[in-house]
Amino acid sequence: MSSIFVYFLVDTEALINYNDVNAHRRLIMNWRDHGVLVCPEESADTFKLEHKINKMPQRVKKLWQEAFRRNRKTLVRFCLPDLETLYEIERVRDFVGKANLLCLEHTKADLLADMAGLGEYDGKFHPPGIEIEVVRFGDSDQSESFIQAKQFANRPIAEGEQVDNVWRERFAPFLDIYKHGALVDKYALIEHDRIIHKDDKSSKSGLFKLLSELGSHETPHSFKIISATDPLNSQTQEYFVSLLTQLLNEVNRGGIRRLEFHALNKIAFSGVYHDRFLRFEKTICTLGRGIDILSGTHIRKMCDFSVKTDEFSVKQYNEKQQQLQRQAKLSVIYDADQ
Repeated sequence: MSSIFVYFLVDTEALINYNDVNAHRRLIMNWRDHGVLVCPEESADTFKLEHKINKMPQRVKKLWQEAFRRNRKTLVRFCLPDLETLYEIERVRDFVGKANLLCLEHTKADLLADMAGLGEYDGKFHPPGIEIEVVRFGDSDQSESFIQAKQFANRPIAEGEQVDNVWRERFAPFLDIYKHGALVDKYALIEHDRIIHKDDKSSKSGLFKLLSELGSHETPHSFKIISATDPLNSQTQEYFVSLLTQLLNEVNRGGIRRLEFHALNKIAFSGVYHDRFLRFEKTICTLGRGIDILSGTHIRKMCDFSVKTDEFSVKQYNEKQQQLQRQAKLSVIYDADQ
């Protein structure tokens, strides 16, 4: 399972019967920042959990209705046991590989803890030999899963880490959840151009890594690149459009449905914005050294990294992206619908 996200299931008995509104708020906030709600499928177009939310007490129903509309969730198209009837510790094993965390009604969590031979416990536990965490609904925000995800989401990328591991742990999970994204990085194409003209032809740029992973994903994505040109060094928009077209032809296996290039002169770019980030819809990943950290096979230098999902931060980054796009010249590199 992903380190950047907590895939979790919620016991609908706890949703309906747990009265502490603050506990509901804390779980919803952790869901917004670090969680993906796993929703067992009831029909092709309907979530079973959504039906249960509509039956909740009024004081918490609106919280969950709004969260259900805005926050990350994944529809499970395979059969899962019902948490409402989870009364045997061995049945927890059926959820391994599908979720990191089970948030259960308190009596049920206590019963399973007793079956696991734990006696007194602090509201959360890992059943022996089973790679999943069980927690009382009211203690969900204190689960090890959410605490570790929060730490991981703000941990710098260390020098020497393998690029493939960094991609798998920190970026790949976003492609599984979101279909639209953008890279804002002044030097992304300038660095790509530098690397492809090195004597070592086996070296690949961070932009190559990003687009090759996008291009090979099973779900088609729309993506924007907002980056700088450097006409004084013959790195014009037309030149970079040609480079991107060649790169896309090399790496796209159906995972990129639309690719846009928004180009600003290097000097103009500096007057608007300096920071570099990836945006996946309502989630921002800041990259201190830009997408170039994914070049080669190992991270060459430590890079600051953080995931931002709060409304204020996301609005700020979106405004900067929009400001850059208003001043940029757009080139559509590829559009599967045209």
